[in-house]
Amino acid sequence: MNSVDDPSLYASAMLVVHIEDIHEDLLTPVLEHSGDFLCMPRDDGQFITIKAVYRQERGNRNPISLSIDDKAKEQRKWKLHQFNDSHAFLTIALSWVDPGTYQIPIILTAKGKAPQRHSNTLTVNVCTCSSRGECRLEVGTVPGKPTVLTTVVTIVGTLGAIGFFLIIVLVHTALTGKQRQKRKRNVSCESARFQLSE
Repeated sequence: MNSVDDPSLYASAMLVVHIEDIHEDLLTPVLEHSGDFLCMPRDDGQFITIKAVYRQERGNRNPISLSIDDKAKEQRKWKLHQFNDSHAFLTIALSWVDPGTYQIPIILTAKGKAPQRHSNTLTVNVCTCSSRGECRLEVGTVPGKPTVLTTVVTIVGTLGAIGFFLIIVLVHTALTGKQRQKRKRNVSCESARFQLSE
């Protein structure tokens, strides 16, 4: 017997299909931060707020753990205090850090069924600050602009060249003056001989 001939063999049912996001691993969190400098001497109330965000609009957004890469050679200089699933405070851990620009490797771990680690680099300037907390960055050399050393060398070189030419002119003048005096003596001696012979 064929099912087409017997309508009692037909059944209807409701089917529910759950689709999970198979591209969960494509969501990569990135860092956003407030400020880019910290003061020396260290101010205990100063910090940089770091936020881990997902740029993509769709997909699962798992909580994110932020940490400083353990393999970083300067890791001991910094403290990272996480205060919720996406934000942390970065502060200086030591009492003194030399002023300069630092690249701090931050590890973002997206928690979920399969935790994923992503690495980002945060650039932080450490500088001496005014009493108002304003960074006083040291002015470096600007390419194409003279430094104090090149200015001094240029001035000394110019004065040396001028002195050299003055010496040449004075020696030349002195020698030509002596030759003129010698000629005058020769002329006066010859004229004196000429007068004596008359």
